[in-house]
Amino acid sequence: MAIQIVRGALMTSDYTDHQARSVGQGAWVVSSMPGRTFDLEQAVAAMRIAEITGEAKGLADLLRVPLLEAVGRAMVASPWRSGGRSRRFPLDLFGANHTDGAAR
Repeated sequence: MAIQIVRGALMTSDYTDHQARSVGQGAWVVSSMPGRTFDLEQAVAAMRIAEITGEAKGLADLLRVPLLEAVGRAMVASPWRSGGRSRRFPLDLFGANHTDGAAR
Protein backbone atom coordinates (compact mmCIF):
# COMPACT_ATOMS: atom_id res chain seq x y z
CA MET A 1 0.00 0.00 0.00
CA ALA A 2 1.43 3.28 -1.01
CA ILE A 3 0.04 6.38 0.67
CA GLN A 4 1.87 9.60 -0.09
CA ILE A 5 1.62 12.99 1.58
CA VAL A 6 2.24 15.76 -0.92
CA ARG A 7 3.59 19.06 0.43
CA GLY A 8 2.13 18.25 3.84
CA ALA A 9 -1.35 19.11 2.60
CA LEU A 10 -2.65 16.30 0.37
CA MET A 11 -2.70 12.56 0.97
CA THR A 12 -3.04 10.28 -2.05
CA SER A 13 -2.68 6.59 -2.79
CA ASP A 14 -1.71 4.40 -5.71
CA TYR A 15 -4.58 2.05 -4.85
CA THR A 16 -7.63 4.28 -4.41
CA ASP A 17 -9.00 7.48 -5.86
CA HIS A 18 -9.90 8.72 -2.37
CA GLN A 19 -7.80 11.54 -0.96
CA ALA A 20 -7.26 13.33 2.32
CA ARG A 21 -6.61 17.06 2.66
CA SER A 22 -5.11 18.99 5.51
CA VAL A 23 -7.45 21.67 6.85
CA GLY A 24 -4.87 23.17 9.23
CA GLN A 25 -3.88 22.75 12.86
CA GLY A 26 -3.12 19.05 12.37
CA ALA A 27 -6.64 18.24 11.15
CA TRP A 28 -7.47 16.28 8.00
CA VAL A 29 -10.63 15.53 6.02
CA VAL A 30 -10.92 12.35 3.96
CA SER A 31 -13.06 11.98 0.85
CA SER A 32 -14.37 8.57 1.95
CA MET A 33 -15.53 9.96 5.30
CA PRO A 34 -17.37 13.22 4.55
CA GLY A 35 -18.33 15.43 7.47
CA ARG A 36 -15.59 14.15 9.77
CA THR A 37 -12.25 15.61 10.78
CA PHE A 38 -9.29 13.44 11.73
CA ASP A 39 -5.76 13.75 13.02
CA LEU A 40 -2.94 12.49 10.78
CA GLU A 41 -2.93 8.94 12.14
CA GLN A 42 -6.69 8.65 11.72
CA ALA A 43 -6.55 10.06 8.19
CA VAL A 44 -3.94 7.47 7.25
CA ALA A 45 -6.17 4.76 8.76
CA ALA A 46 -9.14 5.99 6.70
CA MET A 47 -7.00 5.96 3.56
CA ARG A 48 -5.77 2.45 4.32
CA ILE A 49 -9.38 1.29 4.73
CA ALA A 50 -10.15 2.78 1.31
CA GLU A 51 -7.19 0.89 -0.16
CA ILE A 52 -8.10 -2.40 1.51
CA THR A 53 -11.75 -2.06 0.53
CA GLY A 54 -10.80 -1.61 -3.11
CA GLU A 55 -8.71 -4.77 -3.00
CA ALA A 56 -11.42 -6.66 -1.11
CA LYS A 57 -14.00 -5.60 -3.73
CA GLY A 58 -11.89 -7.17 -6.45
CA LEU A 59 -11.61 -10.39 -4.45
CA ALA A 60 -15.35 -10.46 -3.73
CA ASP A 61 -16.04 -9.97 -7.44
CA LEU A 62 -13.79 -12.95 -8.15
CA LEU A 63 -15.90 -15.01 -5.72
CA ARG A 64 -19.09 -13.60 -7.27
CA VAL A 65 -20.42 -12.45 -3.90
CA PRO A 66 -21.27 -8.93 -2.73
CA LEU A 67 -18.43 -7.19 -0.88
CA LEU A 68 -20.44 -6.75 2.32
CA GLU A 69 -21.29 -10.45 2.38
CA ALA A 70 -17.65 -11.45 1.87
CA VAL A 71 -16.45 -9.11 4.63
CA GLY A 72 -19.27 -10.05 7.00
CA ARG A 73 -18.57 -13.75 6.59
CA ALA A 74 -14.83 -13.21 7.06
CA MET A 75 -15.51 -11.41 10.34
CA VAL A 76 -17.46 -14.32 11.82
CA ALA A 77 -15.46 -16.92 13.71
CA SER A 78 -14.73 -20.01 11.64
CA PRO A 79 -16.88 -23.02 12.56
CA TRP A 80 -13.90 -25.21 11.62
CA ARG A 81 -11.68 -23.86 14.36
CA SER A 82 -10.89 -26.46 17.00
CA GLY A 83 -9.63 -24.29 19.85
CA GLY A 84 -6.30 -22.55 20.26
CA ARG A 85 -4.72 -20.36 17.61
CA SER A 86 -5.03 -21.59 14.08
CA ARG A 87 -1.90 -21.80 12.00
CA ARG A 88 -1.63 -18.89 9.62
CA PHE A 89 0.03 -19.16 6.22
CA PRO A 90 1.31 -16.32 4.05
CA LEU A 91 -0.64 -15.37 0.96
CA ASP A 92 1.29 -17.84 -1.23
CA LEU A 93 -0.44 -20.74 0.50
CA PHE A 94 0.88 -23.39 -1.83
CA GLY A 95 4.03 -21.67 -2.99
CA ALA A 96 7.63 -22.28 -2.02
CA ASN A 97 7.04 -21.58 1.70
CA HIS A 98 4.26 -24.14 2.16
CA THR A 99 5.02 -27.37 3.99
CA ASP A 100 2.29 -29.87 4.74
CA GLY A 101 4.48 -32.72 5.90
CA ALA A 102 4.42 -34.42 2.50
CA ALA A 103 7.60 -34.92 0.54
CA ARG A 104 7.83 -32.76 -2.58
